[in-house]
Amino acid sequence: MISKNNIVDAGVTMWGYGLLPNKEVITKHAKFGKNIILLEKLCYKNILSIKDKKMHSVEHLPNVKVSDTLADIIINICKNEYPSKQTLDELSSSEKQLFDILLYVSGLRKNKFIGLAENASAKDANIKELKQRFKMVEAEIQAGNNNPVVKTELKEIINKLVLYHVISQNNGKKYLQQY
Repeated sequence: MISKNNIVDAGVTMWGYGLLPNKEVITKHAKFGKNIILLEKLCYKNILSIKDKKMHSVEHLPNVKVSDTLADIIINICKNEYPSKQTLDELSSSEKQLFDILLYVSGLRKNKFIGLAENASAKDANIKELKQRFKMVEAEIQAGNNNPVVKTELKEIINKLVLYHVISQNNGKKYLQQY
């Protein structure tokens, strides 16, 4: 006799509860340096969301949609599995920059286990690139380009420079108030 929830095959009863849960349980959040990362959002929606120890959003670091590669790298770091240089080279330049900022803000940049051979100079290279892009965007605005996308990019650049402690938060706010 076969009931609704079980199957009888050769005298063995099997219960059917649908798909088995994944062996790997993803926690809601995990410690990432001095910050907390929301793993469920990252794993299931590819949204990078960073909180401080009091579960407040890290200022100037908004939630960002990331690629599967970056999501896997961050999830693996939370499991103490560190990426190889080849894996990091698969990231786009904007994601490399985001990853570098994430490491810096979380206090993980000084660790040698991350796998970046040029780890010490990555921050300097990113800052230099941000400054160059800042000059270009500022020149566009001064030339009369009032496109909201350009203003949004200027705000993002200023926020990244604040995260790197290149400019103070007050100076960044004062500068952005001009536009």
